Amino acid sequence: MKPSGPFIVPPPGYLTTTEQYRIRGIGSEPAPGNLVQTINCTTSFKLFYQKNQGQTKPTWKAIPYGKKFKIEIAVDSMNFEAFQKAVADACDKQFSNAGKIIEDAVECGFPHLDWIVIMNLRDAAEFKRAENYTVNDQQSYAHWMATVVDNARDRTEAWLELKMVNPTEVQRQATAANEVQEHVLTTQAAKDAASASKRKAPNDAGPGGEGIQKWAKAIMDKVPGVSMYTPPGDFKFEQLSKKKRKLDNNTAGHSRTSSCDPNVSIIIPNPDLVRSYVEFVKINPSKKEAVLKALDDNDITHPRFFLSKNITHECMSRWGLSDGIIAQLKDNVNQFLELNN
Repeated sequence: MKPSGPFIVPPPGYLTTTEQYRIRGIGSEPAPGNLVQTINCTTSFKLFYQKNQGQTKPTWKAIPYGKKFKIEIAVDSMNFEAFQKAVADACDKQFSNAGKIIEDAVECGFPHLDWIVIMNLRDAAEFKRAENYTVNDQQSYAHWMATVVDNARDRTEAWLELKMVNPTEVQRQATAANEVQEHVLTTQAAKDAASASKRKAPNDAGPGGEGIQKWAKAIMDKVPGVSMYTPPGDFKFEQLSKKKRKLDNNTAGHSRTSSCDPNVSIIIPNPDLVRSYVEFVKINPSKKEAVLKALDDNDITHPRFFLSKNITHECMSRWGLSDGIIAQLKDNVNQFLELNN
């Protein structure tokens, strides 16, 4: 064994002099500088950059860097913002401008960036790899530091993984969700049209239901002027007596689903849901209240407004919102609503 400063390096599994003092209170108190605990972070990052800026449909590409490198952190030597800056600087030394990409993501909250910390400590199950513990704010960072302090070791091994969400993949998933939703609504509309046609009883429906099938197909093919309330123009209807119409309405009036209601497109205001959505998309805390005020000033009372074709990127820019914040607000609505159904 070789001496290291005032300490003797113990064999694996044994405590150092400072660990003996820190954990068991054995021995004299070391000098303050010798009590510093450090975290040895094996670090990696997966970042994306915008390939064709300024285009209506930008694409994002991954930075081609997969190596791991070491970052040493002195416990409680810096706050969360200083920690992020130190890590960004270290990443920049590995790949030019990686630090700038990290800082921009932290500043505007887009693309979303997770800071995943992994440690194999007996009494800290939340830091196991399977848990994907994220140090994305001051509170989670403070918990990480406190856990290392409680572990009482001079050096703690950890893994730090910076993982950025690929905006192209997020947009692809949102598009797929919209297409699935459109398919479901179209199919339901066809079913409702078939049900409505039975009440209207077109003469050419026939025992085989040819008229019903024709009406449903016209809806699915988006024939102009045809809807679940309006059949194809060449349909002929029999004139029902007042007594017959009243009987049909009484027996079938309650069978219509909410999808038949013409008011379903009206958005019911829910300001609390807007605030929850802003929390969900991880807007920079320093900008969150300004964003909420801009949305309130422009009567955005529900996340569904961001799906409207009338709420464009240019429109939101005039509210004073940055491109990154606009992308976050417009690209994550379906995912948020699915989680809150």
